[in-house]
Amino acid sequence: MDRTFSYDMYKFTEKAGELLPHDAHKIIKHRYQIAAKLSKEKIALEIGVGQEFGMQSIAKSASKYVGIEYSGENVAYLNQVQSEHVIIHGDAHAMPFSNSEFQIINALAMIYYLDMERFLKEARRVLSIDGTLFFCTSNKDAPGFVKPPFTTIYYSIPELNNLLHKNGFEAEFFGSFARYKENEGEGFSKFKVFVKNFTKAIINIFPNGDKLWKSMRNRHLGGLKKLPKNINDIELDGAWDSDFHVLENDISNTRYRVIYCIAKLKKKHK
Repeated sequence: MDRTFSYDMYKFTEKAGELLPHDAHKIIKHRYQIAAKLSKEKIALEIGVGQEFGMQSIAKSASKYVGIEYSGENVAYLNQVQSEHVIIHGDAHAMPFSNSEFQIINALAMIYYLDMERFLKEARRVLSIDGTLFFCTSNKDAPGFVKPPFTTIYYSIPELNNLLHKNGFEAEFFGSFARYKENEGEGFSKFKVFVKNFTKAIINIFPNGDKLWKSMRNRHLGGLKKLPKNINDIELDGAWDSDFHVLENDISNTRYRVIYCIAKLKKKHK
């Protein structure tokens, strides 16, 4: 295991008490609500458990829950705060599980750290014949997308669809958290991003400009708020499925900030 990357993941993990913009709270809760729904009464694996923030949502819904986490620091923390569920210190590219062991795999906001070819082969191996792979990712094609620290690669929807099909999955894609209103269009959204970046560049010329810009941005996003200890304390604007929009498999989407994928394993590939 790469010790530097392990510690980077520990530092970057979402934690209870961490200050994040209000919309980030909603995005986090949204993905765990969907994962819990899909995992209901199934033998579930979560890849990239982090520090337990959303783990209980899936675990309470599933018939059995197992987690695998790359960061040794996160695993040590989890073993201190909980003993109910099995958390494995391991790598999603070479998982220490038997063939066909799980009915669903949840990989939430973490596939951009992975070699997708290697990961999908492993996911196919450990899933049962009727298994489901559920994951979400930031949409690199949405205006204003910025690559976060430590991430490696992002894919468009057609690229993901091709990778999944090649590795034995049939995929459906969904979008949430629109970057722009339907009547605005992509062009207007790109213009707003241009204005934002121009304003940021001007502000950063001045002393402490970076701090001023971050303060302005956070106020625009509703201010920074601490992640609660219980994910159920985060409020959404409606039920999770009110912001869950079917997308075309062969078209890159620019409107939604978050892309979800529900991929079913094709029987002939087991």
